[in-house]
Amino acid sequence: MLSVALNFYLGLGVMGALPGAWWVGVHSYWVGAVVNICFILVAYGVSLVRRAPRRNLRGLTVWTIGQAEGSPHGPR
Repeated sequence: MLSVALNFYLGLGVMGALPGAWWVGVHSYWVGAVVNICFILVAYGVSLVRRAPRRNLRGLTVWTIGQAEGSPHGPR
């Protein structure tokens, strides 16, 4: 949601729809890059704060399917 709001704000600034005091001098070519970098940083920050419990990932991919407990393919 933050990235969408930032994209909207920067887009309005580039179009000249914001008052001069509210406008951040970002060139229109940089709006997409700035929004994506913001999104990556926010997502990484959330992943650090919200730690998921560790779980068994055996059998999740083709390379570990034989390692899953109760697998009909047996251990490799």
